[in-house]
This record gives sequence, structure tokens and C-alpha cells, in this order.
Amino acid sequence: MDLDHFKEINDTLGHKAGDEALIAFARLLEGQLRTEDIIFRLGGDEFGVLLEGQEMAEALAVAQRLRVAVDSAPFTLGEQSFHLSLSIGLVRIDGETDPEPLISKADTAMYKAKELGRNRVVVEGV
Repeated sequence: MDLDHFKEINDTLGHKAGDEALIAFARLLEGQLRTEDIIFRLGGDEFGVLLEGQEMAEALAVAQRLRVAVDSAPFTLGEQSFHLSLSIGLVRIDGETDPEPLISKADTAMYKAKELGRNRVVVEGV
């Protein structure tokens, strides 16, 4: 998943503010997930979430819940408020596939979400 237009925060408010926004974002996600789910940062404003034991329909519902939570959350740093949204690429992990192709597939789906207008979830292969 990728925060839409995050570069604008760094460019207008600075990298320290961007770091604070990333922390607030991660805390928001954490509050939406189960304790057994794993959130990780891939780099920059890209994150991944592993949903252990979830069927694809459940994972899609979680992804939509995360997207809506970010879209509706007010993010404020000092006197400045800004809006974040989330583009998500969803991929099924079978436990036997090498992680690199999975990340690539999720990345491709996430970029498709951005191409389709951002602030959406795209399931890999759909």
C-alpha cells in the first residue's frame, strides 16, 4: 500500500513533518488490525500488511476498512491539516511462493489502483 500524494507533505511541510505523518499513519493502521497481523514499512511511504489466516474476501474487507480509515482521518501537524488517502494492491500468499514475486505482484496491483484514480484497492489479477 502507498500513501497517495505523500510527497506533497514532505515538499510543503518538510521531512520531519513527513516522518510524523508516517508515524500517525502507522498508529492508525495498528488500531484497525488484529494483534496477529503484521505491519511493515517497505520504504518511503510504502507499507505492507500480512493478514495471517484470512480468506481473500476477508482480506479485501480489511483493506477497504484501512483505506476508509485513512481517507476519513484528520491528520494535523502543528497548525497544518492535510488529507491522506491510500492505494492498496492486494495479493494472496500461499506460503510457498518466494516473497519477491509476491511483492512485485502487490506493487503492480497498487500502481493500478493509482492509475484508476487512487484511494482504492485493487486485487492482483483482477
